[in-house]
Amino acid sequence: MEFGCHLPVYGPAATREVLLPFARRMEALGYDSLWASDHVVIPYRIAPHYPYSPDGRFPLTADVPFLEPLTTLALVAGVTERVQLGTSILVLPHRNPVMAAKMCATLDHLSGGRLVLGVGVGWMREEIELLGGNYDRRGAWSDEALAVMRACWRDARTAHAVRGRRKTTARPSPDRRRHDRPPHSRTLLAAVARPVGGGSAPGRRR
Repeated sequence: MEFGCHLPVYGPAATREVLLPFARRMEALGYDSLWASDHVVIPYRIAPHYPYSPDGRFPLTADVPFLEPLTTLALVAGVTERVQLGTSILVLPHRNPVMAAKMCATLDHLSGGRLVLGVGVGWMREEIELLGGNYDRRGAWSDEALAVMRACWRDARTAHAVRGRRKTTARPSPDRRRHDRPPHSRTLLAAVARPVGGGSAPGRRR
């Protein structure tokens, strides 16, 4: 059995002055992993469909600071040596998949192969649509995005088109430390090596 701890990535504790000693202390105590969750923006108005509270209401408001997870984990990587660094989870429709692949590969490379990449399709319609995504197609789009990300990490040259855009051949480097392996399978919700779960009807079927 392994034990992980969620980093203080939102609220008044989401500061450099708290994060750095927190991460060092958790590693010193023997924790196996440190985790960061993902919201790019919290809209002022959110329909009450949050799947993890009895009344469906999201517990954070738009004025609560919320750190970007990959940037936060990069900071933590610089002050730790052993502990795994995980996303719980990275919402795929929030980001261009080539950019996401580049950022994850960079973090994995500079941390010595410690990235544990948990991924999901997201639940907040308002956030996904604000970022240009199609909420109703987020599952299918995420399947495409995962294929692009894996190809970026695996292939010397890759050519993919996402959301109907022109297919382009490229190779974003650096390579992941684990080369052609998918993100580490020990994730909270999903791994690229396994079906992506969740609370939606397709997620429950998977």
